Amino acid sequence: MNIDASESTVQKAFSDKSTYTVPDYQRPYSWKKEQWTDFWTDLNSIPQDSTHFLGSIVLIKHSTSFNKLNELEVVDGQQRLTTISILLCAMRSQYEENGDPDEIIELINDEYLYERDDNNNKEPKLSLSTFDGNDYENILEEREGAIDADSRLLEALEFFEGKLSDYTLDELDQIRGKLSKQMTVVIVECNSAGSAFRLFETLNNRGMELSAVDLMKNSLLQTATERYPGGSNSTEYKDIRSQWEHLLENVVHQIDHPNRFFRHFIMSRKSPDISGNVSSRTLYDKFSNIINDILPSQNIPLTDYIDEMVNTSDVYMGMIDESTDKYNGKQSKKVNARLRNLNDIESSHSRTLILRSFEEFDDSTKMLEVLRLLESFMTRWRVADLTTGATLDRIFSDLCSNAFDEDDAVDTIRRRLKDEAPSDDEFEAKFASSGFKRNGGRAEEFS
Repeated sequence: MNIDASESTVQKAFSDKSTYTVPDYQRPYSWKKEQWTDFWTDLNSIPQDSTHFLGSIVLIKHSTSFNKLNELEVVDGQQRLTTISILLCAMRSQYEENGDPDEIIELINDEYLYERDDNNNKEPKLSLSTFDGNDYENILEEREGAIDADSRLLEALEFFEGKLSDYTLDELDQIRGKLSKQMTVVIVECNSAGSAFRLFETLNNRGMELSAVDLMKNSLLQTATERYPGGSNSTEYKDIRSQWEHLLENVVHQIDHPNRFFRHFIMSRKSPDISGNVSSRTLYDKFSNIINDILPSQNIPLTDYIDEMVNTSDVYMGMIDESTDKYNGKQSKKVNARLRNLNDIESSHSRTLILRSFEEFDDSTKMLEVLRLLESFMTRWRVADLTTGATLDRIFSDLCSNAFDEDDAVDTIRRRLKDEAPSDDEFEAKFASSGFKRNGGRAEEFS
């Protein structure tokens, strides 16, 4: 993992010959009055000769031609960078109101808001995604009248302009000095998206999962741009982007562990068949390999793969909500009851095999038998305290790769789960010492 990290003042972070770019996979600017107030309070409360740490800015450094500015893709920290830039725009407006004998407006523009390349071409220091790009550009160019009144960026600008409205030139200089020299960030530069993902894995598990999904989107859209004539203007690109946004809204934002769906989907597929475990750590690399190498080698259109992912997401949410309606009313109730039992014993790993079974079995009798086998297997596994998730993922991924090619898939699943499960003696010994209240019954057998 090739990563460079250094603590920096805001002034230093904006001073190098680089531009910050927020990619389209990032969510829109989301800070509200609560966060602006906290930021403003922290800024004003910095004691003399002290500093305030704002947090980290995680970047991917992209190579550019010799006469171009370095481009730094913002993986994490866009809220802080955008807020700093908006506050500087508000300061610029107040200097205009008060008069600007020391030409501070020019200094703010040249050192913080814009950058010039070796050909003296001027570019914004920060560029936001398509969600916020036009509004931010209008603020930079002081065209606030062209922005819709409900713009979050415009609200932020008006918030800070209100705070600065009665500041004198001396007070403006003081607060500007605190911002530029006493607020610090840690700049973390990664040489690739994979490095950025592994950094998130180290720092924060929840952040890792969200960032893996974000980075997957970035890789997907980049691939779609390169694969289809017309790039981001092509019908295929727009369809893929729309389908991914559907996944975010209807699946990823609705579940506690947002990368699980993608892991389970990849391991469950008949085509392309991905054998073995896909872990949180390997998810991003595996997904990139699939869309960039495996799909083209098997002549599977990228659009078809993403469409299949969206269709499968509806099945996945039905599993989580215990609301599947694939079979007739009575049979679906039985299936949902089994799904409820599996959810109660926290058997999320089994969703890989359940997804594939829903795809393969139009006969509810076979589906119910697989769910019964899984319920027995997962109960034994949990009671025996065999909690290794990687082992479970490998078992279910292997079954998806092999069981459904057999004449009797259900029997193949039964035999594999019986081989992997704790024996009756092991189960009962562990159950007896676990402190669970017994009712005289025995665990269901694999028969």
